[in-house]
Amino acid sequence: WVADREIESVTVEIAGSEFEVGVKLATVDGNPYDVSAELDDALAVARETDRPVRAVMRQAETAARDR
Repeated sequence: WVADREIESVTVEIAGSEFEVGVKLATVDGNPYDVSAELDDALAVARETDRPVRAVMRQAETAARDR
């Protein structure tokens, strides 16, 4: 089987500033299967905010799941 995929953008708030991070959403039969933050976007935010890239990715993935 092959999951349907789309890329969306989510807003994450860090230290009072908002940043856009792309996320890949994989669905099977319309049901969410996987959410993955775009590394390049998360890395840019991590560098700007001095936060670990994994923390930024986790925050973006959580924001996408909570929509």
